[in-house]
Order: sequence, then C-alpha cells, then structure tokens
Amino acid sequence: MNIELPKIPVDLTDRLRRLRDALLEGLVERDTVIRLVLLTALSGEHILLLGPPGTGKSLVARRIRLAFANATYFERLLTRFSVPEELFGPLSIKGLEADRYERLVEGYLPKTEVAFLDEIFKANSAILNSLLTVLNEREFDNGTTRVKVPLITVVGASNELPEGEELGALYDRFLLRLYVDRVSEKGFIHLINLQGHDDPVLPASLCLKNSDLQLIDRESRKVKLTSSVIDLLQALRQWTLEQSMPVSDRRWRKIVHLLQVSALTNGRSEVSVWDAWLLQHCVWDEPEQREKVAQWYESRMGTGKPPDLSRLTKVITTWEKKLKDLPQPRMADRHGQPLYLAPSGAKTSYGHTITDRSNQGKGFTEQELDVLFMNAGDENRNGIADWERQLNVSFGKVPTFAKWDKRWSYLSDTKNRLQVFEVGMQPVMEGVEAGTALRDLRSVESDLIEQQKLVAKHIERLESQMNHHLWISSQQVGKAGDSLGDLQGDIDRLTRRVQNMVGGLTALLKRK
Repeated sequence: MNIELPKIPVDLTDRLRRLRDALLEGLVERDTVIRLVLLTALSGEHILLLGPPGTGKSLVARRIRLAFANATYFERLLTRFSVPEELFGPLSIKGLEADRYERLVEGYLPKTEVAFLDEIFKANSAILNSLLTVLNEREFDNGTTRVKVPLITVVGASNELPEGEELGALYDRFLLRLYVDRVSEKGFIHLINLQGHDDPVLPASLCLKNSDLQLIDRESRKVKLTSSVIDLLQALRQWTLEQSMPVSDRRWRKIVHLLQVSALTNGRSEVSVWDAWLLQHCVWDEPEQREKVAQWYESRMGTGKPPDLSRLTKVITTWEKKLKDLPQPRMADRHGQPLYLAPSGAKTSYGHTITDRSNQGKGFTEQELDVLFMNAGDENRNGIADWERQLNVSFGKVPTFAKWDKRWSYLSDTKNRLQVFEVGMQPVMEGVEAGTALRDLRSVESDLIEQQKLVAKHIERLESQMNHHLWISSQQVGKAGDSLGDLQGDIDRLTRRVQNMVGGLTALLKRK
C-alpha cells in the first residue's frame, strides 16, 4: 500500500518563524507562551493559561488574533452570574414574534475566529453545554438550526483550577495547559524599561489565511508516526495511569495531531521523538504535575525507550566483585609485586593509573608519561618545571617517571599537572573463570558501544533539529542536551570499567 506523503510548502517554516518572532515583539519572558498558543491555533485546538492576574494572558490572546488575516475576535470575563446572552448573543425579537427561539449571534462567540474567555471555570450550567459544543464540534444550536462556528482557537484563562465534576468536560477541551507566572527578577528590569504599548504591525504576507490553515490541517494528517514515537506514547500512557493522571482517548487523538502539526510546520514528514517535548503541556491535571512529566520525558533522553544501563551496571559490578573476591593467585613480577594491566595493555606493578587535567580521567601509557614528564616545562605547566630547574637537568636527561623517587609527593599535590587516578587498575589474575568472564564482559562492552552510538546519534539529531525548532525554546533544548551529555558520561565510565577488566582477562589468557 502506497502511503501518501505530506506536501510541505517550501517557505512554511520560515514564514511561521518570522510570524512567531513578530508576535513576540515587546513581550518579556513570554516566548514559550506565544509559541504554544500559536501552535495550538494551527492545530485547531484550545489552550488554557493558568496563573495570577496581570501576567499578560489576555495580551497574548490579542496578539495571536493578529496572526490570522482579518480574524474576528471575541473577549469576555465570565462570572458565576454570566448568562448565555453574554457569550452567544441576545434573543432575536423578530424571531420571538415569529415563534422562533433564535439569537443574534453577529459579534458574539458563534461568529468568532479567535476568542479569549477569562475566568473560564466560572461558566455555569446555563452556558456550559452550548460552550462545550462550540469548543469541540465547532457548532452552535441557534433555535432549531445547528450552525457552523468559524472558530480557530479559544484561549481560556483562569486563576484557579476547576472545582466540581461538571467542569471536567470543559477542562478536557483545552488540549494544552500552561502556567503563566510573573516575570523573573531579571525580566522585571526589562519589563519596566519597555517603551510603548502598541501591538506589532504584521505584514499582510505573514498573516495566515483560511487556505493556509486548511493546508496545514490536511497535510499534517499525512505525517507519519515513527516506531520510536509510538513506543514513547505507549509508555507515557502507562505511566500516566500509574501516576493517577488518566488521559482520555479523545485527548490522545488530539495529542497525535498536535505532534503531526509540529512536525509538518518544522518541515518534516515524520514526527520526531523531540516533538514529544510538547507532551508535558498536554497530560497534566495540576500545574505541579507538569514538572514530573517533563522529568519523565527527559529520562527517556529523546528515545522511544530509555537506555537500560541498570542491567549493564549490575553485570559489571558483579564481575568486579567476583574477580576481586575469588581466591585466585595474582600474577607478580620477579620481585613478588602484584601485576596490574596498564592502559597500553602491558603489565605493570603500579596499581593506579595516572592522568592530567586535560585527559579527563583516562590513563597514560608509560611512554606517554615520559613524554609528558620531559616536556612539563612548557608554558603554563606547573610543578615539574620547578623540579627541573632545581636539579638543573636538561631535556633528554630527565629520568623516566617510573624511576623518579619524588613522583608520589608530586602526584599528591593538587596544584600539579599530573594526578593519580583513584580508580585502581585491574590486577592480572590467573583463574579458571577468565574465559567465561571475558565472553560475558565482551558482550557488555558491545552493548555499551551500541548505546554510545545511539546517544551520539541523538545528540546529532538534537543539534540539527531542535536548535531551530519552531515551538521549543533554546532553554529546553539546553536541558535535553545536558541530559544526553550526562548519559554519555555514564556510558563512558561503565565502558572504562569493562575495558579495564577485558584487558586484564585478555592478558591472562594470552599468558596461558
């Protein structure tokens, strides 16, 4: 079966980026809000902005209206005393005279494209059912006739979460939920220095038409979900159930479309696991849960399934303990000193590796140490340069590091370039389990190498896709990069531990 690929206009991403940046003009610390509200509108969904008064929620809604050419706009503050006439229009006197119960909807919500409803959860039962139909079906029952509503998006706002089961359905209609806080201390300085209060003037070429929205809706539904994204969504669904944060089936369908729109508008025909960063704004019920969802996503490191380092760590630790505790004779030199495996693969009587600040914990071979030792008087080198001057020796006459009787006092001085790497080298041992251990550890080493390649691939994708992502800020990209870097460091440390044991066992088997 041939799968039809989406047709992505060549200038779509660049146009949306310029539109987004124009909407941000004159706003302080509202980057994420503008991004998410605009994406919500492009997806044909609604967004809820929670937070204290005076944080720019209505301002954001008015800005978003500017993104759409000649869009009608409606704004209301709801109270518990609000009546249907405030949202849907007054009753038609002429209609009543003709025994028709109809409303004059012109200028009200049923004729609106972009709406801002403040204190949305003050909606009472008199208006709730009609409001739900408008939000979800984009239809309004005007007397005996059900009419289409041209609604693009509703930005809802509230200072508090809904109370009461009757508001649960209304809460569920808002696919994205975002907490909008006051500006930070740093942002406050910028805020009080702003000049003017005018809305930005957007060129007509940037504003979106109905044909643009129809194209995005039509082509985004052809965007493919990769197996990694499907795995991630399945895992998230299970996790939300375990966390008592169930997500309705309707919301999952809408979440998928949101991810498809994100991919299409970023010029891709497949949803990326990086688009799934948006999930943290779709599945929480209380604001404090958003951070838990974000942490869950970051633990996946941009993958459909998180790397299982716990199993590999357990295997490595088990073999380290076995090789240490087994009553096996250790190989020794002619003086009876135990032998250890050096980074070069040679056997040495020194039980610790030696590193310097630029070597990031990796050990040196003895030849490398001698080169470093003899050239330690170069610019910006400390410690050995002073010792060389004291002994008045010249290059080429310096004894090898291993024979220098002051090496241990030098290595213990934290100001000096070289330091003892505290992780001991693997002793070279004789034992009947060497072959079994080697096979097991080589398998672990192979798994770790594959994990290294996978993480490196994700870092490459992060840099190529996320740094220019329309809907995800650079701050969030930085967090993802830090998480991947931490994971890479964990894998590198496990790999060194395995390679240390593999090298010792290999040398032992060669000796036999």
